[in-house]
Amino acid sequence: MSIPRKSRPEEGVPPAPTPAEFRAIEQLRPHRQVYDRANGLGDQFQTLARDYQRAGKRLDGLGEVWDALCPPGLIQRTALRPIKRGVLTIAVSDSTTRYAVEKAVKAGLDRELIMAAPMTVRSVKVVLAREA
Repeated sequence: MSIPRKSRPEEGVPPAPTPAEFRAIEQLRPHRQVYDRANGLGDQFQTLARDYQRAGKRLDGLGEVWDALCPPGLIQRTALRPIKRGVLTIAVSDSTTRYAVEKAVKAGLDRELIMAAPMTVRSVKVVLAREA
């Protein structure tokens, strides 16, 4: 004789919490982080603006140095990324530009950038823009 399906205990359902467990949960509730979902996009734009301002401060003055030292015709296809741990990252738009910039870097452009930079630069890295 089989038990009707509705009266069988459900598998995988945990037992009901005890009163002590309920008290422990209630003690944790004030520490729960509540997210305000009604903020919209305003906070995200403010965060992005703050990040760009920080990045601009980290590259302060380096843009002019790059404009002066960059090989002709490559300025429009390159962009400087913020310096991290003394590494200046140059993002390029395509592999042809990457080859030309890496060739210039190996020919001494990295030393010129390091000497002329207003902040500490230890090395120069060239990446495709989608890798940066």
